[in-house]
Amino acid sequence: MKKSALKKLLKGIVLRRDTYWLNVTRNGTRQWFNLRTQDEAQAIRKAAEIRATPDVIQNGDALPQVAERFVADMALIRSRGSRDGWAPCTAGTKIYRLRNFADFLGHHRTPESVTPEDIRRFYAYRLRNNSAQTAYGSYMTVRSFFNWCVEHRLARTNPCLEVRVESPEPNPRQDFCEPELVRHLIDQAPRDDLKFILYCGFHCGMRKREIIEAVPWWFDLRRGHVQLRKTPTIRFKDLEERTIPLTEEFRAWLRDSYGLRAPFMLQPEVTRGQSLYRYEFKVPFMRYMKAQGCAWVTPHTMRHTFASLLASMDPALGGPNDLEIAGFMGIDLHTYQRTYAHLRPRRGAIDKAFALTHATSSAAS
Repeated sequence: MKKSALKKLLKGIVLRRDTYWLNVTRNGTRQWFNLRTQDEAQAIRKAAEIRATPDVIQNGDALPQVAERFVADMALIRSRGSRDGWAPCTAGTKIYRLRNFADFLGHHRTPESVTPEDIRRFYAYRLRNNSAQTAYGSYMTVRSFFNWCVEHRLARTNPCLEVRVESPEPNPRQDFCEPELVRHLIDQAPRDDLKFILYCGFHCGMRKREIIEAVPWWFDLRRGHVQLRKTPTIRFKDLEERTIPLTEEFRAWLRDSYGLRAPFMLQPEVTRGQSLYRYEFKVPFMRYMKAQGCAWVTPHTMRHTFASLLASMDPALGGPNDLEIAGFMGIDLHTYQRTYAHLRPRRGAIDKAFALTHATSSAAS
């Protein structure tokens, strides 16, 4: 073959390290395709196929497919005992963010085709519809995704590195609800499903996903405790499987009013779709909190309140110690002491709190 003809065939084909890439410009946008070969002749054939079928993404390298492989890889790393990977619950959050990213840019896009300007537009979009913390979390997930793509030669560079995004300051918020406010919010709840959410958060310190995925066999009304164990729809991190004593109030309400509902305690008729959560209670929850004049209360505020109320109780008088509280929360002792132990209400408020001391003592006996 003449050199001029070979040069024409190799136009746009670049050898990067030991892999050939194809550089093409379509609709004014430069795109790079990983040809996945070290052989020059094979690279020329693959490049010709791509030029002949401009609307087809080859090798399954579109964003949604690559994101699935990335998340599966990180979950596999964790399953082998490394803390560099992701637990199943974390992997679920990450793939949701990456699917949102692919939806925003278009499923036909490849990692190599994503530009810094795409990252800026996506971050601005997330800021318009979410808090700064949520938008930043999405950006960091996308950034780690492109680090992986570069490592696996699915992209030449990480476009996030050219976008300056500052870590947002934590939102100022009140982390603790006084016992009187807890009592008011539960009493005034207009719906049983909302009241169940409030009891799980304030009386058990359960996380949002745990409340949504709660199943009836977790709740042992005879013994008076809730046992959080893995199910087909939820996996726990190292310490998160745990047993929490039920307060007498919550226990009686479940027994006499709400009952044990299957297959899920909350909105059992709702099935899983493409969203992060099987059932998203954010809208009715926040609408109710706003109507009660405390829009600052979030599901995590309830968890803070549960921990701080327990921390305020004197172990010598029947209250749990720090190790027991950390166990109820599903965290290690150091994390509890750093995050929750300082959230102590006034000692005089203890008598007005719901009967956690009695439930804790009963569960221990």
